[in-house]
Amino acid sequence: MNFRAHCRVSISVALALAATLALGANPTGTTCATDQRLSGPCFKVRGRLSLWNGAPSVRIWVVGTKRILGVSEGRFTPDHYALLPAPLPQTLDWETDYFGSYAVCPFEPDTRGTMRLVCVAGVEGLSIRRRDADASNFRSERP
Repeated sequence: MNFRAHCRVSISVALALAATLALGANPTGTTCATDQRLSGPCFKVRGRLSLWNGAPSVRIWVVGTKRILGVSEGRFTPDHYALLPAPLPQTLDWETDYFGSYAVCPFEPDTRGTMRLVCVAGVEGLSIRRRDADASNFRSERP
């Protein structure tokens, strides 16, 4: 391989890595399940992830309950992993709900009447639903 070809390959790899890091993707494959600050074992919930007013703004409503889980982005800032794992986008839309089975890991013990801070280690069966203007109808799409 000549010098020019080697430079092109190196630049292409560097640009691909920079784009991956800019999107918040996790090139090492590490999830929050290995975070030392967790207060208990990870567990699965079926829920709707969406943006809410207040902190934390990313929250999961557990289907069939009144329970809300807050995805920690402040007190327990992600360390060496993305805030949201693939296939969830790193930039969420206020008009979109993300239904799925989420593997969540708690940063705090479960306390009745308070929002529990968690991180999202994985998601399966993702269904993306865009809200209509009147918020009573959904348009569903699969990623």
